[in-house]
Amino acid sequence: MTNNTINKNEMTDKKDEITILMIRAGEPPEEMTIANTLEAKQKLVGGYIEMYFLPTDDDAVIICNEEGKINGLPLNRGIFDEKRRLIEIIAGDFFLCNAPRDSEDFTSLSPKQIEKLSEQFRYPEQFMRFNQGIVVVPIKDKHKGCER
Repeated sequence: MTNNTINKNEMTDKKDEITILMIRAGEPPEEMTIANTLEAKQKLVGGYIEMYFLPTDDDAVIICNEEGKINGLPLNRGIFDEKRRLIEIIAGDFFLCNAPRDSEDFTSLSPKQIEKLSEQFRYPEQFMRFNQGIVVVPIKDKHKGCER
């Protein structure tokens, strides 16, 4: 006879929650666990959500405010192609999670993805017009290593 008793913690495969990497304007990345609901995602970005696929071969995506630029939200981070050319600037707070292309579900980032993406989005950025383009300057902590 098989024991079909399921522990409540075992029953939840965490699909009702996902692990994300939150990127707030002017701040370093923050790993978080959130409810896997539309409302929770909209609250984090401050409005309707838009999905932006990163130029990588994995399932990581940016979830940002659909009207971030239109509403004048602060410019947050630049997105670069494999040749380090700026291809997009995300305005407002956003987060990263997985959105497998063969599914409609959002899923957690893996620990390896969190490590990689935390490094990629490590520093807040400042954007400046220069000649005919935009220059992206990482804002590194100027107080790091200084004693007070």
